[in-house]
Amino acid sequence: MAPRKRTARGQLAVAEAWRSIAATAEGKAVIADLMMFCGVYSPHGATEAIELARCEGRREVGLHITKMMDLRPSDFPERATVEARQFDGVFGQGDLWQ
Repeated sequence: MAPRKRTARGQLAVAEAWRSIAATAEGKAVIADLMMFCGVYSPHGATEAIELARCEGRREVGLHITKMMDLRPSDFPERATVEARQFDGVFGQGDLWQ
């Protein structure tokens, strides 16, 4: 089943919902976690076709989030650092990282 297309009004409403989520510390931390999980800020290094497809699927989700939040790729280096700090600020560093 093909994804449904949003109207311009629907697109604006969803983008505003993403921005409202990002207005809280917890929302910023969750978005930071998603962006890191999706591999938006770093290359994935996959070489096998199945792994490459999986990584690209994750990345596509992350890029959709950046679009909804009206971000540009030039924002990524700074955002990666800021979002990691936001994640750590909300959840702490302790035993959450390997």
